[in-house]
Amino acid sequence: MNKKSSGFFLAFILLLSLALNIWGVKWGLPSKERVELLPDLTTLKTLPEDSNLISDKTKPLVGHVSSSETYPRIVRRFLLYTNHPDEQLTIMAIARMSPHKLDFNPHFFQYGATFLYPVAGLFKITSLIGYTKLSSSLDYFLTHPDAISRFYVVGRIAVALSALFVVIAIYLVSSFIRNTASGLLAGALWVVLPSTIIWAHTLKPHMYGVFLALISLYYAVRILKEGGIKNHCLAGIFAGLATGAAINYTLIVIPYFLASLLYSLENKEKPFKGGLVYCFFFLAAFFIPNYYYLLSFRETLSEFRVLSGMWGFVPDLRSWGDYLHTIKEVLGLPIALVMIGGFFYSVFRAVSGKDKIHILLSVTAGIYFFFIGSVAGSHPGDFGVLRLSLLLIAILVIMASDFVMYMLQMTQDMRVKPFLIILVFAMALYTLGKAVVYDLNFSNDATPYSTRIVAGAWINKHIPAGSSIRLWASPAPFNSPPFKFSKYNLILDSSQKADYLITSYEPVWSKDRQDYVLLKIFEPISRLFGVKIIRPFYFSNHRVLVFVRKDLYSRGKVATD
Repeated sequence: MNKKSSGFFLAFILLLSLALNIWGVKWGLPSKERVELLPDLTTLKTLPEDSNLISDKTKPLVGHVSSSETYPRIVRRFLLYTNHPDEQLTIMAIARMSPHKLDFNPHFFQYGATFLYPVAGLFKITSLIGYTKLSSSLDYFLTHPDAISRFYVVGRIAVALSALFVVIAIYLVSSFIRNTASGLLAGALWVVLPSTIIWAHTLKPHMYGVFLALISLYYAVRILKEGGIKNHCLAGIFAGLATGAAINYTLIVIPYFLASLLYSLENKEKPFKGGLVYCFFFLAAFFIPNYYYLLSFRETLSEFRVLSGMWGFVPDLRSWGDYLHTIKEVLGLPIALVMIGGFFYSVFRAVSGKDKIHILLSVTAGIYFFFIGSVAGSHPGDFGVLRLSLLLIAILVIMASDFVMYMLQMTQDMRVKPFLIILVFAMALYTLGKAVVYDLNFSNDATPYSTRIVAGAWINKHIPAGSSIRLWASPAPFNSPPFKFSKYNLILDSSQKADYLITSYEPVWSKDRQDYVLLKIFEPISRLFGVKIIRPFYFSNHRVLVFVRKDLYSRGKVATD
């Protein structure tokens, strides 16, 4: 493949990535339609019991939702938050900084400065051109939901653009391992993955971090072939920056040390020669932007203790099997099988041919699978765990591409080769279909036809005032449709009976399932051309279920339209 044609195909892949990841970027935002469904409360600006998380920097952002609920507090969430539970954390962390005082400490450590500072810079740039409006108080945004929404849009576009750089990073690694065609195939596979679509639409650092981690991997692979102190330096810099975006990317040190060891063994050098240089640049790249981790060391430890309590570590076959099932559920069986084939091909090359690159890839993928799969064991069936898996998925994509190119290279029968090409194309097309359905849900969630908006309007119209409504969690945009909460008697205790039950998740019943009837269900998009193709992501345009007490239903006391 010549340089001109490869450049054309790479440009097409990047344009496809941009189109898929910008489509539906306004999903689940505070909106006029949402506000119209909420109670008209005049006390929103004066909440003495509501700690000001922006000015009081001693209050941790992680786990900040109070158990002391009031209707004003609940409504504030619907005026300020999106349908994803974590996106507001980025905005609140940035708001805690005071650049005019040279204070760049967000007092938030779950996401690092490598991610927060560029997003903050974009907020400042867009404010200068008039798209966003910076304000020292949240009160302005309570009456201007469109204004706070623009910050989310800017942040999501930054994440979508970082997905473009991931394509380039995958292309570089895969091309270096085999050839340009392999790099293009790997980039194309990454673009059509549903996991890419999901996390390129979300204001979180994982897509941004995987780009930096892949560049570090690229220089680790170069070390295998050519050594060179420059590659050690650059691998360390990008590993430090990746870790500085999200702490889970610390695992990117594994391929570096493995590459350094393999190179030294082959060339009979001192093990880990260049390791000190790598560590120096890693630590410098991490701590220079994240200097406040040291200044606020106790806060850092406290926040990570809270985070560690949210995740278990269950290293057993059940956890790993469930993790594989989750990957298959999101990505689809065809592409998952190609990835597994690529992994075993890499293992075969590592064992039989002692191929250093495949030793590096297969061992790194195996260690990642062990750690992430064990963490996933504490959250069975949770799609969200895939945000921690993006680097593993990227490595599996590189392996899959290498495997496919090997199969095509080894196939001499000219009748079989076109069949293999058509098969791979069909798999990619099917996977793209799944990605498109996720995009349709993101797009739909940016309109008045969002399942939550339609459900909230139905609740306000059809459930009588004064009815008791049980929710599985304190109302927030990511777990409940917006409705006039003050009009009803809300119950958050799962042991208490209520007239109605409403949930955006699959309900976890106590012993009273037999006492309720499913009254109404608001379904997301799950089909393409009439064929069910996905189980929808649980934040964007998610299903809403409304149950009613069986005795009320049997007496005809409820609306069913």
